[in-house]
Amino acid sequence: LDDPRIGEGYDCIVANILLETINELLPDLVRHLNPGGHLIVSGIPSSRTDEAAIDLTLHGLQLQSILTEGSWVALHARLH
Repeated sequence: LDDPRIGEGYDCIVANILLETINELLPDLVRHLNPGGHLIVSGIPSSRTDEAAIDLTLHGLQLQSILTEGSWVALHARLH
């Protein structure tokens, strides 16, 4: 995310990667979101839903929804 070709200020970012990687990238992901921007993270085992929700909240995001499919979840959060 430090590549100069990556612009600033996105309205929506989607990340379908391991929760550990999402957590490592969260400060940068949030930095690239516009105010009111949406972050959708997926590829998260349902057993780790609470952990993922807390991580998003600790980075200034407000959880909007959780989508479950089988043993996987996607979380939609918004930057306020």
